[in-house]
Amino acid sequence: MKKKKIFRALPLMMAGILCASTALPVSADEGEDAVRLFREDNDFGRAPLSEEQERMFQYPELPAVSTNALFPEKFDLREEGDVTPVRDQGIWNTCWTFGILSAAEGNLLREYDIETDLSEHHLAWFTWQPETSGSQAGEGISVTGHPLMYGGHMYYSTATLSAWKGAALEEDIPYTDSDGEAYNPDGDWSVDESRRYDSSYQLRNINFLPNPTVITDTGEYLYRPQATEIIKSALMETGVLDAGYYMDGSRPEYATEDYFNYDTGAQYADQHKEANHEVSIVGWDDTYPAENFKIRPEGDGAWIVKNSWGTGWGSGVGGNWGGEGYFYMSYYDRSLCDVNQVSVVPEEQGNDHNYQYDYLGTASWWNFYNDDGSLRREANIFEVQGNEQISAVSAATNEANMTVTVDIYKLGPEADSPEDGQKAASQEVFFPYTGYHVIELEEPVMLRAGEKFAVVLTKTGTDGLTWTSVEAGYEYSVAGMTYTSKINEGESYIFLNGKWEDMITAKESMEKEMEESFGRQVEVGNVLIKAFTDEIPAAELTSLKIEGFDANGQPAGEGLEVGPSETQITIPADMEYVSFEAAVQPDGGTAEIKVGDRVIQPGEKISRMELKGAEITVTTAVPGGIGNTYTFTVDVSDTAPSGGNGEDGKDDGQASGSPNGENTPVQNTNTVQHVKTAPKTGDSQGMMTAVYAAALLSSAFAAAAAIRRKRR
Repeated sequence: MKKKKIFRALPLMMAGILCASTALPVSADEGEDAVRLFREDNDFGRAPLSEEQERMFQYPELPAVSTNALFPEKFDLREEGDVTPVRDQGIWNTCWTFGILSAAEGNLLREYDIETDLSEHHLAWFTWQPETSGSQAGEGISVTGHPLMYGGHMYYSTATLSAWKGAALEEDIPYTDSDGEAYNPDGDWSVDESRRYDSSYQLRNINFLPNPTVITDTGEYLYRPQATEIIKSALMETGVLDAGYYMDGSRPEYATEDYFNYDTGAQYADQHKEANHEVSIVGWDDTYPAENFKIRPEGDGAWIVKNSWGTGWGSGVGGNWGGEGYFYMSYYDRSLCDVNQVSVVPEEQGNDHNYQYDYLGTASWWNFYNDDGSLRREANIFEVQGNEQISAVSAATNEANMTVTVDIYKLGPEADSPEDGQKAASQEVFFPYTGYHVIELEEPVMLRAGEKFAVVLTKTGTDGLTWTSVEAGYEYSVAGMTYTSKINEGESYIFLNGKWEDMITAKESMEKEMEESFGRQVEVGNVLIKAFTDEIPAAELTSLKIEGFDANGQPAGEGLEVGPSETQITIPADMEYVSFEAAVQPDGGTAEIKVGDRVIQPGEKISRMELKGAEITVTTAVPGGIGNTYTFTVDVSDTAPSGGNGEDGKDDGQASGSPNGENTPVQNTNTVQHVKTAPKTGDSQGMMTAVYAAALLSSAFAAAAAIRRKRR
């Protein structure tokens, strides 16, 4: 096997997993008391990132994006009505939930003119609650302390929200305990398991924007104005942004005056400091004077920042600069980092179902490439539980300027690899930023209940290297956190050495390399791919009506009606001609009827001669949905109808006047046998083959390998 280089480390590899303003001398052998002290009695709110996680925001080469050079001197989203009110995180270390959801709320105002209040309580709680059902039961992050006392960051938020665990509404899951108390550490803050997948809004995209200030390989500080312009452009495009920085204290009661001027409400750290607080950026002011900062930065200019310490902060609480919960941060602040551009959509404009295995997701992910430059790809195989179309898929990008190629394959029941089927769609997308992305398919792929499909991703960097992203479980005993990944056969696949390999077998070598490289035992999980589907109608034949006529085109005998499951019908001998009419559900459904290769019209009279040895095919269709093909065989006996053209009832082979206005040979028909063959599922242009009976069984008994989350 080719050597694989591990390029992205686990998210939290450092001794101080919690976000603290001062380092704490806590080690794994100090036991539970140390863990409790570490969690509950110290200042933290935003968990630090590993070196490799931070690198996703460093961008050695800035993204290939163009910015508008004509930015206004001042820009404030509050003045445009695109910022929700300042919230108060209180005693809890949940600033990371307030930062990301403030950005989501701002995005909804900016793009949809929707004002809402999203639930930080829901996000903080379910981030630390592993899955309780389905094939991935047990996957996730478990903690030994109070869930609301654990600091977090955007990788956690991304993992939780992309799984559709939120964003929920504040009115449904308020920021209080069960007694309605907001700041009671002894209260019951648990959220009922039934609310896990409450999701009034769906995450569509998180761009990890480049940091304006970075430390070079030689240890020198570097300010990059283009990164500042990228942040300005994002503010104008999608609205409020999530961001991290180093505050003198990540809660007001811990605040010092090292870098923050409490007279003017101005923040500037003149050295690289690990972020310990998460906030949201709502605008900028190029003219904000450098002399307003406690330590003078290189120049004028500042971000307008929304905090989560209530509106009293800055207006009597913690200072009196009239901030009402807002402050200024210098463009040159060396701790500003991890600025996130967030896009969400209302549930009704999103998708119906989320097929996924990666519940741990970006909370703990590794990225691989082959050091010899050979091709790597990743894939998931899912099975749809209803009649649905694949509308979108997700991709996680770990490099700037990455090209992602999406291939969708329809698979048969015996398929043994992701490409062992029919390619149904292919699409290439360029992403300038690292992050999590939902890719809308230009041509949705329609599937019938029980059908399997594969999503294959090829992720290529600017240097031509191809990447795969996998989740990984491990235990962080110091912090009382356990990351658990679950994987089953037939879920995720990696393309290595020119062939596909099930992750259930590939994981062993990957885990061995991780241990050799980092000295850490991990459990490799699934690849980071989700598939988003929407329910579609299916056109079903409910009955086929058959009317009989004599040689003169007059009605003969009683009309017949057969259902799609009947196998045989007998047409009375007095019917010289017959016509067919199909009834289809749902409303708006249509049917095309053929005798042999000829399309006939409803009510058109068909003679025995034409029916003899022919197949009758009924193909149903419905706009935006799938159809079926039903085939009937026709058995015409030699028994002539009463009043036929030959002696003793035998056909004399002469033509007679056709009731349809054509000369059509008369033939004897007294039996039509109906056999319903495999229905065929149609895509947007036509129909596709599927077995009707199997579809019914799949609908009734499908226990999909993927856990499908249906929007509420």
